[in-house]
Amino acid sequence: MSQRLRKIKSILVKQPDTDVNKRPRPELTWASPSALYVEENYQRDLSRSSIKLIKQIIDNWDWSKMKPPVVVDVDGKLCVIDGQHTATAAASLGLDSIPVMVVPGVVLKQRAKSFMAHNRDRLSVTRVQLHTAAVAAQDELAVVVEEACSKAGVTIRRSNTTSASFNVGDTTAVGVLYSLAARCGGERLRKVLKLLVLAKRAPLTATELRAASMVLALGHSPELLLLVVKQKTAWKWEAEATLAAKQKRIPIFKQVAAMWNEECKRLT
Repeated sequence: MSQRLRKIKSILVKQPDTDVNKRPRPELTWASPSALYVEENYQRDLSRSSIKLIKQIIDNWDWSKMKPPVVVDVDGKLCVIDGQHTATAAASLGLDSIPVMVVPGVVLKQRAKSFMAHNRDRLSVTRVQLHTAAVAAQDELAVVVEEACSKAGVTIRRSNTTSASFNVGDTTAVGVLYSLAARCGGERLRKVLKLLVLAKRAPLTATELRAASMVLALGHSPELLLLVVKQKTAWKWEAEATLAAKQKRIPIFKQVAAMWNEECKRLT
């Protein structure tokens, strides 16, 4: 894959009233993770999900993935504003020191506001963005998904827009693509994708992706299943399956698969 670079450029915005270059700047330093503190006035104790996240960080520790915790000096003690999970993981690993960013924060109110900003003013990374990064990193499963999509004429859309703007072969169901690739392999995934592209699906939905994989696993040919899928739109199949799925207490995709399976048997 050829390297593509995009230079950082400024955007046109209203400038702050004061010169930000004259504001107090943070200082990057190294500190022992076991010597850091957390102010319980505005931060919660570690939850079950926090422990799970910390264990994941420990299992996959890599300095290139580590973000320095943001800390503030409170009466000679460095208190973590953002990065408690990273600091705890580093302490658990027995690391003698990690880089930390020391920011100004004189009073508790100011430090609490900083904590709120760190947890509010951030963009969630989407599955699509993670997939793009994983392909660039040559992640094995990401490459399988990307190759299957490429061969089947499927485009993973970067944004989840209205259905009217989707083209045939577009999808945002990245999680399902990875799940099918991991469970069934690239060849089955390619057949599923190609089938739905030939059925003119726009977009390829998570429900039909899962249902098609299930029916192909039963031994029906892609050609026969294609005839069945094309009988109705994705939304029509899903609407007809909803009530029965609710009554049976099963996922809608399993009911769609059951309906497709019965129709395939009827046509043979």
